[in-house]
Amino acid sequence: MTKKVAIGKRELSKIPEIRNRRGEVIEFDIHRISNAVYKAFSDTKEGGEDEAIKVAEAVFAELLKMQQLEKVAGVKGAQFVPTVEMIQDTVENELMRLDYLETAKSYIIYRQK
Repeated sequence: MTKKVAIGKRELSKIPEIRNRRGEVIEFDIHRISNAVYKAFSDTKEGGEDEAIKVAEAVFAELLKMQQLEKVAGVKGAQFVPTVEMIQDTVENELMRLDYLETAKSYIIYRQK
C-alpha cells in the first residue's frame, strides 16, 4: 500500500502505544491497521487503498473516544493503552458501520484462524 493516512503526527501521538497479544507494550502504528484492512479489501474487492485508510482513520477516532471515556472515568495517572484485540474489534465494527459487510465477514474469519 502506497498511500498514508492523513492524520498528523501530533494527533497520532495521543495514542503512542498498544499492548500486543504477549502483553508487551509496543509502538502504535496506524499503518498496520490500514494495511490489514487493505489486505481484506483485496480479498473481497469492496474497496482499495482509500477505503482502507478511511477505515483506519475511523478506528483511530474510536480509540480516541475510548481514551476520553477512560479519562472521564477518573483513573488518575492511568494511561490508555489499547490492546490488539480491542483494535481488531474496532476494525470489525467500523467495517460494518461503513457498510463493508463482506470485508467485515472476511476479516472476522481471518481473525478466527
